[in-house]
Amino acid sequence: MSINSGRVRDALATIRNFDTLMRSSSVDKALLASVLSEIGTACSTLRDAFLQTPATYEKLAAFALRRIDELDQVLTQTVPTTTAERIALGDGFIGKASADLSAAAELLDLAERSQSPAPIELSLAMLARESLQMALALRAEATADVHVSANIPDTVVVCDPQIASRVIALAVSIAYRPTGSSLLVTTEASDQRAIVRVEPRDEPASPRVAMRIQRLIEPTEDVAKRAAAAAGIDLRRDGDAIVITLPTQ
Repeated sequence: MSINSGRVRDALATIRNFDTLMRSSSVDKALLASVLSEIGTACSTLRDAFLQTPATYEKLAAFALRRIDELDQVLTQTVPTTTAERIALGDGFIGKASADLSAAAELLDLAERSQSPAPIELSLAMLARESLQMALALRAEATADVHVSANIPDTVVVCDPQIASRVIALAVSIAYRPTGSSLLVTTEASDQRAIVRVEPRDEPASPRVAMRIQRLIEPTEDVAKRAAAAAGIDLRRDGDAIVITLPTQ
């Protein structure tokens, strides 16, 4: 079952709705019970989807299935009836589980895409724009200022733009520091490769964009590296920086 299927999206929405209801100070008990009855089905749907995770992404499957089992176990018990207890459960567990599963679903979508890369030729500048647009379309944990410094004339890279854009967006989120400086994205190229470097660094003279920071979960970096490698892209750490190397024309 693809993570893009309507059933999977509905399952994630059911869990998010339940999380919202649990945090409400004036929730209707009948409505809460109605949504709670749907959680078991939602967990079953998500479990089926993550059981089909591509074999090389075992860390993602293990993480997601563990979260689903924990959520299923908690919600098969008696849900607190007082407002304070419900809010505490929502803040303490359900909200985190919901956010983790949404992040895992985004990673599963990338993992599935990496099984059949479709490389094309495109400009590095275009890829950068697509990466920013990709980040804006995803659920965000925070927003960061990202400065972009193009050190070279535009060059042509050969890659699957869907995979490369997501990898770059994840690199921005991995390099982000909540209490650190702004992020700087720089590019350089040779005859055989193009490099995108993301690091926590402020460079006020460079153009700035506000970029959404995605939620990081345990398998995030592992999935990013594996998906990148499947598409002929290298992702590695260099101190606090994330370096992405793409093949050129």
